[in-house]
Amino acid sequence: MKIRMILFMGLSFLMCIGNVGVAQDNIKLAQTGCDFLSVISDAKAAGMAGAVNTLPMGSSSMFFNPACLTEMNNTAELTASYNPWIADIKHTQFSAAVNLGLWGVVGV
Repeated sequence: MKIRMILFMGLSFLMCIGNVGVAQDNIKLAQTGCDFLSVISDAKAAGMAGAVNTLPMGSSSMFFNPACLTEMNNTAELTASYNPWIADIKHTQFSAAVNLGLWGVVGV
């Protein structure tokens, strides 16, 4: 009975050590996830390398900092953008904002 217990414990120990070694080899190479979120479709934002978090840019500021919509001077604004990207991916962006005066700004 003791021999079975020793064999069982020894095999269990070896299986645990073997699994640790396999788990460490899980390396991802040349894979990205959700990389389309880093595409900048606005020309002004792309020219400034995306550093437009504090600039009021009208309805397109909705994609960088929605709080900048409060600085919108126009009554209404529409922005549309289309970027053909790598591997035949098409990135389209659309925004619309309406300044309601004292009631704030509504954006879609």
